[in-house]
Amino acid sequence: MKRIILLRHGESQWNREKRLTGWTDIDLTDQGVREARLVAENFKRDSITIDKAYCSFLGRTERTLKIILESCGLTDISIERSWKLNENHYGVLQGMHRNMVGELYGKEQADAWLNSYNCPPPPLTSDDIRNPRKDALYKEVPEELLPLSESYNDLSKRIVPYWEDCIVPSLKNYDTILVVAHGNSLREILKHIYDISEYKLFNINIPSALPLILDITP
Repeated sequence: MKRIILLRHGESQWNREKRLTGWTDIDLTDQGVREARLVAENFKRDSITIDKAYCSFLGRTERTLKIILESCGLTDISIERSWKLNENHYGVLQGMHRNMVGELYGKEQADAWLNSYNCPPPPLTSDDIRNPRKDALYKEVPEELLPLSESYNDLSKRIVPYWEDCIVPSLKNYDTILVVAHGNSLREILKHIYDISEYKLFNINIPSALPLILDITP
């Protein structure tokens, strides 16, 4: 039996503040660190050994993964980071408290951006300091691939091919794979696997640091 473990990173500071984080690189809270350590303790208790791991380019997934692997004594396994596992890009809404979006733009417009599948928020301008094309972290990624805003459908178009072309095929060489990503990116993976409709997608809540173990028959 092969398995892939999906894990949302531990609580970040903006998660706690209920702000739209997106591609903003926000660190874990102390609670998020404790959550990651608890995941490691549960892995050790259940004799779960990770053979390969994936995470996004954002530090909150990388730190969550590092805490888990170090706590489990698995510091020499293969790790692959990909921007395609990044959270949904909220454009100009990044950093806003969710309630503020409705106050500034109206509830109907806020619902369209945050709770519909095909409506991206307003994009960042080319000179915005939050533009990922200005971030050295993404210097190896072609500029035309880096989003300035994304709908959930846009997110699906980058993460599902990565799941199918990179993560799943690695089961040929590894028995247990850990994928540490974000709430929305993991929801899109689950939508793809279980053929969940876009209307039911928003009913799925993925808590921080709660492993979702997928047993896969080769």
